[in-house]
Amino acid sequence: MSAAARSGPVRALFVHAHPDDESITTGGTMAQLVDAGAQVTLLTASRGEGGEVIGAAHQHLEGDRAGLAAHREGELARAMAALGVADHRFLASVAGRFEDSGMEWGPDGHARAPRHMPPGALCRAPAEAPAALIRAVVEEIRPHLVITYAADGGYGHPDHRRVHEAVVAALAGLRGRIEPTLLFVETPAEAVAAAFDPTRPGFELTGFDPAPAPANFPAQAPIAVAQDVSAVLGRKAMAMAAHATQITVAGEFFALSNNLGQAIGAVEYFSHAAYPGPEPMPGAPYASVLDVAAPDAAVGGDFAERGAETERGAAPDLAAGPRGAAGTGASAAAEGP
Repeated sequence: MSAAARSGPVRALFVHAHPDDESITTGGTMAQLVDAGAQVTLLTASRGEGGEVIGAAHQHLEGDRAGLAAHREGELARAMAALGVADHRFLASVAGRFEDSGMEWGPDGHARAPRHMPPGALCRAPAEAPAALIRAVVEEIRPHLVITYAADGGYGHPDHRRVHEAVVAALAGLRGRIEPTLLFVETPAEAVAAAFDPTRPGFELTGFDPAPAPANFPAQAPIAVAQDVSAVLGRKAMAMAAHATQITVAGEFFALSNNLGQAIGAVEYFSHAAYPGPEPMPGAPYASVLDVAAPDAAVGGDFAERGAETERGAAPDLAAGPRGAAGTGASAAAEGP
């Protein structure tokens, strides 16, 4: 379903765990949706209080969770300005806000939950706590598209995994009253290998170290969308560079605190929650997330009618058509930017 076939603008909700995740994995798609006239909302679960700090200019923030959180709020605001996203919020409730859980590397080379987490860590909260807040935002903006991490969190980060679980639970709880398409960030193994290829032209000028082996999990589901974002790669790079405590950008490459260089993704890949495999979505891979977005009929004027049908016992068909996981409402609030 293309944007031209709709009566109004597409509404897209991106849900990420920490500031900078959105720019690295979905920044190009966000910028292109904004350029296409879509209403884009970013919901960030934490302020990245547990992130390692890059660079001498910001070393005073290392270990200062409150100070780093406040600083990263500003970084996120600058990143969203680069992408043109006006609606960005943090996940929080009247009981308090979620904090970065942190992570440690496991023996398999992937991230895992640390042995010690702060009391307010996202991973300490029951999954339904963030899910209820996400559900409230979905009920407010009624998105056609919801985009978040795959179940493995890309490289295993526990907060990424928790956000995936919370988003899936949030939509499942809607019980058919709103039916956005749910997409997961995925990267094929060959694309991961190409991104970390130190023989790419220009890599030797960055000062970054070559990666011994990519730490990402390969895609676990068929790719539904391969979105070429090369036309907005400059804006994506600017958004990533805005997160200066976390990312160093050099030309078309970047590195995190480990200084392992990789290419900025010129194609952003997504799987479709309704097509987990082994068979791919019919017609996939599509060139744009707009091509698989739920039509207005699933999100617009018949909201009340669908709710009444659910209360009468009509069960939603979660596997029907190219629309993703659907889902019951709960009242909660997300902080503004």
